Parts: sequence; C-alpha cells; structure tokens
Amino acid sequence: MRNALPAHSGNRLIRGFTLVELLVVIGIIAVLISVLLPALSSARKQADKVKCLAALKEIGNAYGQYAVDNKGYWPVTRHVYRKNDDPAGVVLEKRWHDFIGKYLNGGRPVNADGTNVANAEQDTIVSIKDKGTLLWGCPVWNRVYYGVAGSFATVTIDSGLFPGYTQNIYCFAPKASTTLVNGHRAWALIQNSPPTYYTDPKTDGWYYRASQWKQAGQRALIFDNIHPNCSITGTFPDPFPELPNGSAFTLDFNRHGKKKFGNAANSPSMNMLYADLHADTVSCREAYRAILFK
Repeated sequence: MRNALPAHSGNRLIRGFTLVELLVVIGIIAVLISVLLPALSSARKQADKVKCLAALKEIGNAYGQYAVDNKGYWPVTRHVYRKNDDPAGVVLEKRWHDFIGKYLNGGRPVNADGTNVANAEQDTIVSIKDKGTLLWGCPVWNRVYYGVAGSFATVTIDSGLFPGYTQNIYCFAPKASTTLVNGHRAWALIQNSPPTYYTDPKTDGWYYRASQWKQAGQRALIFDNIHPNCSITGTFPDPFPELPNGSAFTLDFNRHGKKKFGNAANSPSMNMLYADLHADTVSCREAYRAILFK
C-alpha cells in the first residue's frame, strides 16, 4: 500500500495559512477599520448636512411658489382662526408647513382645512412623514431636547406634529413685537386661541409679503429647531446652554455639530434658510442674530 503524499502542484507543496498568519491579517484589518470608521462617520455627517441644506433650498422654492399664488405674501408661522372667519365658529389651526405643503407633496394639500385630520382630500404633517417629502428632509433630527429643571424630553413624530424646522416670526426685527405694522403686531404669527384679531388686531401678528422681510440676505426664514414655534429668549441665556432648552431656547444647534451635545456657540452646527431663499450652515450665535437681529 502506497504512503499518502501531501497535496502538491508540480514540484510545489501547497499548504494553508498558519494560525499566526491568520491572526496577523485579522489584526491588520481591525487596525484599518479603526482608522477608517471616524472618517466614514465624518463623511456621513457631512452628507446628512448637505442633504438637509438641499431640503431647505427646496422648501425655499415652495415659499417662492406660495408667494406667486398669493399675491406675494408668505405664510405665518402659526395661524389659529375660526371657521369661515366667524367670530363664533370652530377654532382651527394651520402652520407654515401646511401652507406650503402641497408644493412639496406632489400637489396634494396638507391640512388645507385646518383640522389636522388626514382624509381623502388632504394629508397632514404627520401622515406624510414616511412618504419621502422634503418637509421631513433632515435625517439627523433626533427629536430630543433639554427641558425644564435639567430634564430630558422627546418630541415624537406622531405627537409633535412637527418636522424639525420652524419659521422665524420676527420679519421686522429688531423692531419689538409690540410695534405695529398696518395696525397689526409686527410678527408673522397669529396664535391667540380663541382668535382676537377680529376685535383687536393689535394683539396678533399678520401675513406679510416676502418683500417686507427686510435685509433678506441676513434674515432667517426657516431653521433647525426643536419646537414647532419660534421660541427664543430676548437675550442669550447666561451661562450659554450646553443643550437646547425646550422652554426658552429652541435652536437645534447640536444637529450638525461635531459633538452630539454641547456644541460651542460659534461652531457651525445647524442649517438655516434665509429670507432671500439661500441656505447655509451657521453657528448658534449667527442664527440668533439672523432671527432677532440682536
């Protein structure tokens, strides 16, 4: 009986890798992964920031279309009103994203009747959240804010009725909110509930034309935010908050920053659409000035 011969090709002996060789290769791969992961993470964050900027630019285009269809006027941030303008009618509500929704939703209205109910005639901001609309164009909004007394809270998609952006209300800043323009308070917000502008227009803001948003290239229109309204204090909190504050300071200046939380006041860390409809990545302080001009 012949002795078994080792496998060979011609005169060359063929053998497998030794354990040591396999461990060396695995170690090299692990080192390469550890080197590449931060770069990949940084590239992904940059891609998300660019995607969000692109979404804001498309939202800006929707504002332009809305103005064309409405004699040059832009939406208000929030409008609480009564059905058929009847002072005794049912109280309804629309927000800025409802007004421009159809331009980003394939022509289908978004909360056109102010009831916030999705049906055969309309969608709502919540019902379109999974349809790929640019109103939900920012993939990195984590919907978490720093609440009162150091507590954390989560603004959920379903209950928040909020896509993570908000519209500036200070279209005439630095004029005080009590300043009147054409008999109405100088801000793009009509939120008294029940509405009072029927009897006292000085208590509410009003709709203003795009051309009335002065210094458009420096004035905020839409920006990353953690609250449906443009809640912002008159002065910077002292000390400057490490996290957005859900009750007083709602700029989401951690969304695109290097850190998950606690980005510096001067670090470019959030996106903003300006009133001339260009978009840019800005710091919290830049955003604050663009909103309030302070």
